[in-house]
Amino acid sequence: MNPPDSEIEDLLRALRPRPPRAELEESIGAQIAARTIAVAERLPAAAVLRRGPAAAPARWWQGWGWAFAGAVTAAVIIVGAEHFSSPPAAALATAVPAEPFVTEQLEHVDSTAEIVATEDEGLVLTDNAEPVHRVRFTSYERHIWTNPATGALMEYTVPREDIRLTPIALQ
Repeated sequence: MNPPDSEIEDLLRALRPRPPRAELEESIGAQIAARTIAVAERLPAAAVLRRGPAAAPARWWQGWGWAFAGAVTAAVIIVGAEHFSSPPAAALATAVPAEPFVTEQLEHVDSTAEIVATEDEGLVLTDNAEPVHRVRFTSYERHIWTNPATGALMEYTVPREDIRLTPIALQ
């Protein structure tokens, strides 16, 4: 970790913003001077914060109003959750089963093959004692189908391992 008073932090603490241009200060000053604020009467802070007997019923009704609004909101949420959470048993009994997934609806879009690794296993002898060069290929085949009606996309990846035997006479 860096020490708390590193050189960079000292440099950052020493940075100060540049002062504004004189034109900007004059422009802001002119805009403020053009505004006139009319104050009818200034009240002391104690008068604003004082709550007399006339304010008590208003606060009392306001509290009950918020409580009522919260109760109504909770009731709406509970009724809505019960109404939309599960369909009635009669609706389940008369529900139409979903269509089975049919592969004829899919159209082949693309197929790719990608070689991931090759391993040269050198010369080996076959069952009839013929020398062959053996190479192992590891690859992936990727096939993509789509359903044009729904826009659904199905991608299928198949790992493959191929072993090629090349007779020495053909090399």
